[in-house]
Amino acid sequence: MVSNELTSPEWCNEMKGFVLSSSENKCWIISIHHFQIQTINERVNDLGHMKVNILLDANRGSRGKINSRKMLLPLLIHSKQCQHMKLYLFDDDVLISGSYHPYKFSRKTYIKAAKDKIWGFYKKSIKNSSYKTLGNLDHDSWVFPLLELPPLSVHQDSKVTQRLLEGAEQGCSLTLSTGYFNLTDQYVDTILQKTTARFRILMAHPKANGFLKAGGLASGIPGAYTGLALEFLTRVISTGQDERVTMFEYIRNGWTYHAKGLWYTLPNNDLPSLTLIGSSNFGSRSVRRDLETQIALITTNESLRLRLKEEEDRLNKHTVQFTPEVGTDPDRKPALWILTTMRLFKTFF
Repeated sequence: MVSNELTSPEWCNEMKGFVLSSSENKCWIISIHHFQIQTINERVNDLGHMKVNILLDANRGSRGKINSRKMLLPLLIHSKQCQHMKLYLFDDDVLISGSYHPYKFSRKTYIKAAKDKIWGFYKKSIKNSSYKTLGNLDHDSWVFPLLELPPLSVHQDSKVTQRLLEGAEQGCSLTLSTGYFNLTDQYVDTILQKTTARFRILMAHPKANGFLKAGGLASGIPGAYTGLALEFLTRVISTGQDERVTMFEYIRNGWTYHAKGLWYTLPNNDLPSLTLIGSSNFGSRSVRRDLETQIALITTNESLRLRLKEEEDRLNKHTVQFTPEVGTDPDRKPALWILTTMRLFKTFF
């Protein structure tokens, strides 16, 4: 297995551009908004025969005066769900980070299109991979694709995540990262009641939240996540588990924090053996509303495990601990209207 870890936004964009410009046959782009549209156009014009499939979110893709919705209007799927996946396929290269017509698709048409294009693609890939690897288990790394498509009642990702959390035995260490902290009730109950593993939760500091300078009601979103985090931490402390479960906020000058993932380290080990990579924030919205995709990577390869640890450490390097004092600080404590809205519309965050 050949893999490349993308350690910075600049490198990620450069790698996308490189593999796109060297692709010859096919290109699948599943993302929230536009992705190097000019490069795609040039590549298609140069080759003539290159097949391109693009799935974007119609709402997120409408941000800005020059946006992907205008440029790719005939290709976008329009629905009430957020297309939150980030998946890029160029010939045989895969990058994972997580259609609107002049008339609107009906929900029935949208669901059929999503099922045929996305779920069908995954099932075909899994089937082909199974035939190729059957009887040959001499590998040190395995990759399992996971999907969360609530409109289709596909809940692979949340079920696997739940099993991983439940199965974490004493001595295991898990780092769970989310740009927007709003764990599902099931995940919270599992962490606090069904496992004795150590958990380190990483999330965005308000200054690293993408909605920090938003106007109107959206300006209260960073405070809403502080309120959700404080409620969770209060439960942790009230059950005497604050040494086992700790919370940290990412804060770095000029950066927003949007990292998602899970790093799973077995007992008596210093390096992770499993990681989840993809678009899910492990929240109510990811499980109930948005379209998500992840991969579960399991490895015994020491070099790859070291790189996973280095990735985990890079995120931890820019964090500060979230405590009750931090959450109740006058500058951080969310307003009453934010707390009320947060509780009423928890599945939308």
